Amino acid sequence: MSEVSNKVAEYRAAVKALKPFDLSCCFPVRDQNTLGDFHDREKIIADLSKFGIEKAVFWNMECLYISPERGNEDLIELTKNHPNCYICPVLAPDLDLEPGMLDKYLDHYAEHRMKAARMFPATLKHSMDDWAVGNILSALEKRGIPLILWHTQVSWEKIADIAAKYPKLKLVIEAIDKKMLYHSKNQYKLIKAFKNVYFGSYNLAQYSFLDAVDTEHDCRMVLATNYPVSDPNMSFGIITEGHFSDKTKAFICHGFTESI
Repeated sequence: MSEVSNKVAEYRAAVKALKPFDLSCCFPVRDQNTLGDFHDREKIIADLSKFGIEKAVFWNMECLYISPERGNEDLIELTKNHPNCYICPVLAPDLDLEPGMLDKYLDHYAEHRMKAARMFPATLKHSMDDWAVGNILSALEKRGIPLILWHTQVSWEKIADIAAKYPKLKLVIEAIDKKMLYHSKNQYKLIKAFKNVYFGSYNLAQYSFLDAVDTEHDCRMVLATNYPVSDPNMSFGIITEGHFSDKTKAFICHGFTESI
């Protein structure tokens, strides 16, 4: 084998050894004008193994274009025959209009293996203040369900506000459209100030930042590849080549998601 082939084989073996459990996979909108062909949902699931991903948590991007309720139901249908796939429903104030309505939805999603939840206040045009979503945030905190937010959907100030008011609610902040590279000062301060703030791995390309916040007992990055929109190797390369312990790498790749 050539040196390049050996390196590729070593990399793939390193990824496999980490038993990847991806917290951030998605089903893109099927009629979206993109370079990728995302029409075949079964193929998206089948191709997880090509990247060494053993388990995956999916959300449905159609929640943002049709409605969260409809998109979440389609998500349940898409993953129901795949024991290695879990769901991450999109939540909005629409699911909390009447007493008992929110719990009914969350119980339903829990029955279908919910691992996390997402909110998109900018896209779905709703406030993240308590008067609008306080019941949702309280319910997620009580149930131990992490909330995933894109940093382009909510301000850093609002993230800090939520982290302070709901200290047992795990917040996973992901990058989309604008790379986290441009926000390292905010990342560093947030992750030091709040023990319930975590960052998804894709677009987190600063080794020095990761090393600075890492300890074996307080790792704050989780595997979130944005597959199939993004290449999972963008995330895996950061982790396999990072200057931190094997124990921490394992926590990033599967420990966090398994623990929740």
